[in-house]
Amino acid sequence: MGNDMRYPLFNTVIDQLVDEVQALSGTGKIDAGRRVAGSAALKLRVSISKLVSDTVSIRFSFRAKAQASIHLGKDHYKSTRYQQALSYRIHVKRAFDGMLSLGYLRIDKRV
Repeated sequence: MGNDMRYPLFNTVIDQLVDEVQALSGTGKIDAGRRVAGSAALKLRVSISKLVSDTVSIRFSFRAKAQASIHLGKDHYKSTRYQQALSYRIHVKRAFDGMLSLGYLRIDKRV
């Protein structure tokens, strides 16, 4: 989703979420070291943007039990020429775990 200027409110929300997830670094609430900067910060923003856009589209779906899915295994995030924006450490360990810790996401496994 990037930093598309057509959606200023969306970008404001994403920037706020990135700041909140970055603030969790080093607190022990998520398995992440220090705050990320540079290209890793851009990847964190892309990851949070993807998580939000996936779950918002599901939230306003007409299906009664619509769910967004995320792969939690490391093997899904191997870098290829098609998949460079999402990495396991950023997407799962920082963005997903951070938003889960903050209460923005919840896990709802099928039985």
